[in-house]
Amino acid sequence: MVELQIVEKIMDTTADRTDRTGIVLAGGKSLRLGIDKSFIEINGRTLIESVVAKLAECVGDLIVVVDGVRKKEDVERVLKDYNISVVVDTIKDFGPIAGIYEGLKHAKSEYCGIFATDLPFLNKDLVNFLFRACIDFDAAIAVWSEKYGEPLHAVYRKDPMYRACEYSINIKSKKVFSCVKLLKDVNYIPIGLIKKIDPELKSFFNLNTREDIDLINQQR
Repeated sequence: MVELQIVEKIMDTTADRTDRTGIVLAGGKSLRLGIDKSFIEINGRTLIESVVAKLAECVGDLIVVVDGVRKKEDVERVLKDYNISVVVDTIKDFGPIAGIYEGLKHAKSEYCGIFATDLPFLNKDLVNFLFRACIDFDAAIAVWSEKYGEPLHAVYRKDPMYRACEYSINIKSKKVFSCVKLLKDVNYIPIGLIKKIDPELKSFFNLNTREDIDLINQQR
């Protein structure tokens, strides 16, 4: 379990970006919104650029996973000013596990952060915290309870998680936590400690509706 002293240390220390990859999952269907979340503008910046810009300050290697060649071209155009790799998910209609698998396949680092594209309040301090909390573990995942956590806002060791995703895909298990359960050493971080960094827990807010867009644009 992560100790409070570690939280305080991380908050006071400049992040070392070496041996860190950030993987952004941008292949979702955005069914509830009816439009692609990645290109929604929040306060003058697309959502995917907002996420990538924050991660760029925390990692040395950045990958965006998309669901097709056309979107790859669109993302590359929007993110032309960033040093990133955009890769196409080769396993269709399998959900986030396929995106994680594809991202890990191209990752250059031992520790890989997995983040959804619809996180308007991604917190750089929390990202750095999760990376450090993953050292000597196979994963660092914030959990609200024994049954609910945040596997799409978490950090994993590349090789164990890659093998877990591969196995889950082979047995056609689409739940991300089916992969997590295959990992030997997971650092489950209670939400109470996360609040030391993000008191309002806004980091985990997902944009899902037009009302969410209006609400966020009001918070200038």
